[in-house]
Parts: sequence; structure tokens; C-alpha cells
Amino acid sequence: MIKNLIEKEGSPPKLCEEKVLGGIDQNGNYTTTIVQKVKNGVIPANIVVQKEYTEDKTSPDYIPKSYRSQSFLSRFLTKCLELCGITFLQPIKWKNVTSIMLLHIVALYVILAFPVFEVKLLTVFWVKNGQLPEYEDKTSDNYIPKSYRSQSKLGLLLTHFLDKFLGIRFLQPIKWQNTISIFALHFYFLYLIMTNPWNVVKLQTTIWSFVVGIVGGFGVTGGAHRLWSHKAYKAKLPLRILLMLAYTVAGQNSLYDWIRDHRIHHKFSETDADPHNSNRGFFFSHVGWLMLYKHPEVIKKGNSIDLSDILADPVIQFHEKYFIPLKMFLCFYLPCAIPVYCWNETWFWAFVATGIVRYVFGLNFTWSVNSVAHLWGFRPFDKRINPVENITVAICALGEGWHNYHHVFPWDYKAAELGDYKVNLTTMFIDFFAAIGWAYDLKQPTKDMVRRTVEKYGDGSHDVYGHFHPEEMPDPYETDNNNETKKD
Repeated sequence: MIKNLIEKEGSPPKLCEEKVLGGIDQNGNYTTTIVQKVKNGVIPANIVVQKEYTEDKTSPDYIPKSYRSQSFLSRFLTKCLELCGITFLQPIKWKNVTSIMLLHIVALYVILAFPVFEVKLLTVFWVKNGQLPEYEDKTSDNYIPKSYRSQSKLGLLLTHFLDKFLGIRFLQPIKWQNTISIFALHFYFLYLIMTNPWNVVKLQTTIWSFVVGIVGGFGVTGGAHRLWSHKAYKAKLPLRILLMLAYTVAGQNSLYDWIRDHRIHHKFSETDADPHNSNRGFFFSHVGWLMLYKHPEVIKKGNSIDLSDILADPVIQFHEKYFIPLKMFLCFYLPCAIPVYCWNETWFWAFVATGIVRYVFGLNFTWSVNSVAHLWGFRPFDKRINPVENITVAICALGEGWHNYHHVFPWDYKAAELGDYKVNLTTMFIDFFAAIGWAYDLKQPTKDMVRRTVEKYGDGSHDVYGHFHPEEMPDPYETDNNNETKKD
């Protein structure tokens, strides 16, 4: 044990004659047999403290985390430096070192390598008549999304770098804010799982993170997708509010944007007007479409999509108005605060478990419906369209993986032929609220309609009926309403 060795983090060790009972030898192996004295206030170079100490900062036995055991990756990097003859008195804070070095290297490179004066030649992207609108009315014919307006100077610099030095060009300008934040989130996620001992996270926090992920998932699948995008069932006001709040927990785009993009996706699937066209590859359909400005066809064809029901919904308009504060509170602060105040989890591990790990998994489970469920699987209902049946996606995305069926019968509230709760938890969720009267008018096709579709268009992989791009099966409920209107 080292007593009174360090007064505070970063201060030099005092003169003392205490023993080091554990450490890492010069071969990088942990040992408890090393017993040496700290002489003249200097810790031997071949020793790194490797013992858990008290968290009480007032205790004489307290040692700051920076002086404790390092992760495997940190020890490996330290060993590489030692092989080069570079040693340090204290363990290296690799997270700080790498981030600081990277920041300064990029800054120096930009200053030295970029012809800044050429930035002016990169003019405004996709600006109608060369002028920006003075209002933000999304219903106006003159509205131009921010993604089609001029980029920042930094965005222009980065785009110029990719084009001139790496030869990388994209069909649309890059959304640098989205790109950097998405990559940073995933790199930080990988860094955390590689360099931290996960056994220190409390079991309650792990369970809570799972619950938060499920709640957010129901908001996406049961709310944004099946209720608002496809109107596959109707919901009373309490359920609509609940689904709006649950969707906010998932931390995705605003409800209005999500619904608009999804309706465009179904109407113009696998064309340039599809926001996440899977014909452009796995990465684009998974997450790349969020990193680029929308294709002009998406905007052009998107104007033909009827969103009057969404614009008239006060729940969605409330979400649109207070989107940012709602997202920050329900997606990040509240999920992190509950473990801290309810079972004394640390803020760091609460944030890691619920704010990073849960968030990353939730995003990728949703994105997998656009990518994996459009590329790999069977097509028992329509072999001439890209969407497939993928049980892995169905499990991860709470029942959204039966995508070949869903694109043929998008108005079915089950989004699958069968309501098997084991692989379609969202159907169970909707059925529960239907039982208590909060959900009603649940739409689904007849068995005969499904059978005829399978026999006519399927690839033969259907368990029961298996043996150009057709239109989606019409919603019989809307057809009946249209016929009644004509009779009137």
C-alpha cells in the first residue's frame, strides 16, 4: 500500500519510505511479488500501481484514478513506448494524449496544406434562384431545407480536402455536422468498450439501459412507424402522447421529419427519390443517407406526399416545437439521472450505459431495417422488390424485420403476416393498448389476400403457400372509404 504518496492528482510524490505491494513488471505482467521502496520520492520506473483503492478523497489511502491500473490497450501502448526507450514517472492518460495530439495535427495540416483563398470558389449549394428564403415555413412551395443551403466555411474546407487530396466526391454535399457527430459517437463507443472494465457497472443500470432501449424502440416502431407513418391503427390522445414521449427517448430525428421521410421511402422505394435507397449500397442505406444532403428527387417527389394529417396533429406539432429540449431531457438527462439518484450509480457509468451504449445500439437497430432488411433475406411475398424477411432484424427492431411482407401490406398494424409476440414485440404492445381501449381500428389483410399474393409474387420460400415492381396491396379500408365517397 502506498500511503500519503500523492496529495492530489498531478502533484509530485513526497519523500517517503513506503512499499509498493503490487505492480506491472518490465514484461507487462501483473505481479504481487515486487517489493521495493520509494526512495527520494521517486517511484521505480518498472512499477505501475495496480491495486484498487478507496474512492474517499479525504482518506490517506486515496490515490487518483490516473495513478491506478491502466486498461489493456493503454498498457500495450505504454509498452510500445518503453521498447522505444521512452518511459514516464506516471501512467499516461492515453485518451487525453491522443485527442490533444490529433487536434493539433489536424489544425497544423489545415493551416499549412489548404489554399484557403480557393474556398470562395466553392459557391452555395442548391440555392433556389441564388437566394435563401427568409422564412422557415415547411409547407411553403418556396421552402428550401437547410441541407440544400450554403455550407459553413469549415464544411467547405473539409469537402475541398476530400475532393482535391483524396479524390473523393459525393453526389450531394456532405452534412459535416451529422458526419462528425455520428463518427465521434461510434468511435467513443468503441473506445469505451475496449478500454473499460464493464463489470463495474451495476446490474440495475444494465437492466435500466435495456428497459430504456425497449421504450424508445416502441416509440419508433409503434408510434412513428405503424401509427403515424402508415395509419395502421388509431390511438386515443393518451396513447399518442405516450408514444411521442417514447419516440423522443430513442433520440432520432423529429417526428415530422421521420414520418415524411418514411412515407417518401414507401412511395418511391429503391429510386433516387428514396431517402435511403438501398441500391446505393449498405452503408448509404444504413447511415450514409444521414451524412449527405438529400437527393433533389427526394425533395421534388416528396412535395407530392400528403402530410396534412401530421400537420393537423397537435401531439406532433408539440414535439416539433419543443424537439431539442425534449430530446436532451428524455433521451439523455433523465435516463442517466435515474440510476444516479435511485441506486447511487456514478454519473460516468450512467452516461456510458444509457447515454452512449444504449443510444448506439438503438440507432443501429433502427437503421438495420433500412439496410439489412433490404439486402439479405427471403422474399416470400414479393420476389421483385428489395425488402426481405430477416429474423435477426425482427428481433433487434422489435418486429420490424418482416420487411418483404411490410412493403406489400404497409397498412397492416402487425407489419408481419403473423402476430408472433416472440419476434414481434411491437404487435404485443399495440394489442395490449387495444385491449384497454387506447388503440382501435387495427388494420390487417385477410388470409386469402395474403395467400393470393404469395402464390402470385412470392419466391417460394413461404412455409405454407410457397410454391417489374408490383404496386403495394391497396389498403381495403381506404378503398371502401373512396367507394362510399363516390356513391355519395
